[in-house]
Amino acid sequence: MIVCGVDGCPKGWVFALKHGIEIRVGAVKSLKRILSFSDLVVVDIPIGLLHKPRKIGERRTTMRLCDEMIRKIVGTPSSVIPPPTLEMLKERNYRDIKKKYGIGIPKQMYLLFPRIREARELFERFKNTLREGHPEASFTLMKGDKLHSKHTETGILERKKLLKRYLVNIRFDDVEVNFKMDDVFDALVLLWTAQRIVLGEAVEFGEGEDVQGIPMIIHA
Repeated sequence: MIVCGVDGCPKGWVFALKHGIEIRVGAVKSLKRILSFSDLVVVDIPIGLLHKPRKIGERRTTMRLCDEMIRKIVGTPSSVIPPPTLEMLKERNYRDIKKKYGIGIPKQMYLLFPRIREARELFERFKNTLREGHPEASFTLMKGDKLHSKHTETGILERKKLLKRYLVNIRFDDVEVNFKMDDVFDALVLLWTAQRIVLGEAVEFGEGEDVQGIPMIIHA
């Protein structure tokens, strides 16, 4: 069985793939390429989306139930970036979003719009293969507690030790030269999540589907 964790980035996808005992890290421009030869793929991209912002008390938000649940366990709100709604995803100009919908989203998420569109377009064909994950949620469950910020030396070492413990065949010396380690860590912990899904050990956050039938569920 081939399982894979994938981190979406503005230029493509960084993946961590396991086949047997071998773990390989790489990058591709097309998610379809990974899905076509994998049995299960977990991506760090919101796939199922709200049709329009929802109200929580007096505030309007694009956050899905799964995002709200993840934010509570991770403990750092900035680690859970609000996704777009389906209507926002159609926009091609970042500044138009807040003007048109009265609510904005972070630029970091806007830069991932092409990756989100790509994942959604592929979902129907690969719905038995493709799952949504969240690296920080998976790291939190991996440790059994909240972690230090991934932007600190302590947080980086903490994640590295966890990955070495649970993915014993990974050698970071092989990947540190070619990839951003932040992307690699995220792909690797999503690989761990993919293994948990196969074993029936993963936790699901959220419920239901969007208007196009895509689950709004995060796996960790």
